[in-house]
Amino acid sequence: MSKKLFRNVAIAVGVVLVVVLVYPMRSGKGLQEATADEVAQQVPYALDILAARYPVKVGLVRTWLNSDGAVDKIAQDYVRSSMKESDLGLLDCYVLYYSVAFDKEDVRKAMADRLEKELGLA
Repeated sequence: MSKKLFRNVAIAVGVVLVVVLVYPMRSGKGLQEATADEVAQQVPYALDILAARYPVKVGLVRTWLNSDGAVDKIAQDYVRSSMKESDLGLLDCYVLYYSVAFDKEDVRKAMADRLEKELGLA
């Protein structure tokens, strides 16, 4: 009975581990690309936060230029390219992917803070 229980638990843990490791790549992309996509999806929300903080500098410009999503697309492309240049390791990609997946609000705020510094708004 003990060996059977141990085997069942080991199988369950193995299945969960495989699911956790494979889930980010469910769209057929590599881990780094899937992580970059997950992070880039948060960019419009981070820009919303910046627009609320700086209604004239960011909000109006974004409203005027973003009728077809061009500003958001440029910002998303910038985030994707900067992530490709950073050459994240395997563990870093998993940690970042699941951090974004489970704590989107904090990631969006942190992204808005970083964009605020990079754009010289602070």
